[in-house]
Amino acid sequence: ICLYFIINSKNDFLFFLKNNKFVITIFLFVFTINIFNSQYKILSFEKGIFFLRYFLFALSISFIIKFLPDKKIKIYFKSLLCIILFLIFDSFLQFYFGRDIFGFPYIESYNRITGPFGDEMIIGNYLLNIGFLSLGLINYFNKIDNKYNLLLFYFISITVLFTGERSAFLSILYFLILMFLIFNKKKFVLTTMIIIIFSSFFIIKNVDVLSNKYLPKISSKDVLLETSDENNNLNDNDNLNIYKNKIEKIFFNNKWAGHYEKAIEIFRDNVFFGSGFRTYRNVCLKIYESKDLNNLKCSIHPHNYHFEILADNGVVGYIIFLIFIFFIIIKFFKGNYYKNLSISILFCLIITFIIPFKPTGSFFTTNTAFLFWFLLGHFFGLIERKK
Repeated sequence: ICLYFIINSKNDFLFFLKNNKFVITIFLFVFTINIFNSQYKILSFEKGIFFLRYFLFALSISFIIKFLPDKKIKIYFKSLLCIILFLIFDSFLQFYFGRDIFGFPYIESYNRITGPFGDEMIIGNYLLNIGFLSLGLINYFNKIDNKYNLLLFYFISITVLFTGERSAFLSILYFLILMFLIFNKKKFVLTTMIIIIFSSFFIIKNVDVLSNKYLPKISSKDVLLETSDENNNLNDNDNLNIYKNKIEKIFFNNKWAGHYEKAIEIFRDNVFFGSGFRTYRNVCLKIYESKDLNNLKCSIHPHNYHFEILADNGVVGYIIFLIFIFFIIIKFFKGNYYKNLSISILFCLIITFIIPFKPTGSFFTTNTAFLFWFLLGHFFGLIERKK
């Protein structure tokens, strides 16, 4: 895609560089300081340089979407839709028969569907982002009746529910709420949201595998106070303190909170420019884990985009990230694109992608970076095409 863009749109590329040279210069300056400030300079340099390809990737997609003839665009999004419909079929095949069409097994130890991705448990996130992207493209280039839109919304959402990817399904709820708040056709979105939520609740309650996945059973000993004579003699304040301690044990003494805690520690020691691009794992294991070997909290990444950016890139890198997000928000509302279903879908996907209140993968790894910059390329491409 990048080669196609460079060959056919080099003048537009040079025009883009010229118009944004100040922003690009600032970004490269901060990027360079981050690498020199890194505790693992070679690692940060390698990972950082290779990550820069995603900017070109997103830019390439935006120009292709902008200039490609309608006939070729329709072939493209119909192909995407066919892939999504196949993944939905393959997911249910694996769920009910134990294996998908390629023979990949259902992962019972995690209660997760993987479909044709084999041992990679990413199909829910893929369906969420590429599925709704396909829906957006279809509505941009064709007039689709709302009942067909509702069906696609429904089957994509329910399939994500069945995959067992709780973070992806939580993202769908965020996405639907954002669509209701932003898109101007409230009645359609509200109807879709109600149908999906009530159907999901019914399915979870009646499918044991999903019930165990989405409604984990917590022992009464973990939450409620023990009704022993000793506890009965305690006053209300003591009982309240015991209750608070047990709640904190459930919600804060877990692996996710541990990853976040380590990311915050790294950030505090590297406030301005971070510990270096993609160095969370190395710094955490070398410095912070050694302080408490019996309390393993480090991981390959902190499982939250915002904590990861703060730890690796510091407050300066995080501010640049926030400025970029605010630029997207301003561009969307300033252009009144909330009246367009397709662009609204892409905007809500991007905002859902970076919502901080959920566990995530690594923002800088291939699967995640591909999806994020893929969505951005289509978002800006559709805006430019509409102009």
